[in-house]
Amino acid sequence: MKTRALATMLLPLGFLAACGGDPEPAAEVTVEMSDWSGWSPDYEPQIKVVTHTVAAGDTFELDPAFGGPETVTVEEIDEDSVTLLFDAPLSPRNDGRINMNMNVWAPTITEGRATELATATLDAGMNYTITVEITE
Repeated sequence: MKTRALATMLLPLGFLAACGGDPEPAAEVTVEMSDWSGWSPDYEPQIKVVTHTVAAGDTFELDPAFGGPETVTVEEIDEDSVTLLFDAPLSPRNDGRINMNMNVWAPTITEGRATELATATLDAGMNYTITVEITE
């Protein structure tokens, strides 16, 4: 009888320990923002770097200068990448060129590799270089 009572009392404790499980994944997301202008050959870009420690479902703000996105939501964190959702579309940027035929709303950023995006414009806008580091 005592054994059954003890087992009945310990069963919920085992269940609670099993629910503890692994912590939710977290990541450091670093965004380097720089503005640019095609109107002035002597234009000096302003550069701003922000780093946020985030979990899935978190949001953070960017500097919306030149009409870029203002809010970023962390959609998902995997073992080696983070998927972000921007509130405005961005275009992939390669070697200083902007692919305006492809709008990106939710890029997946792989740890160890910078992702370069830009506002979809040809005269002035923002460049974004995004890196992530998985912390948990």
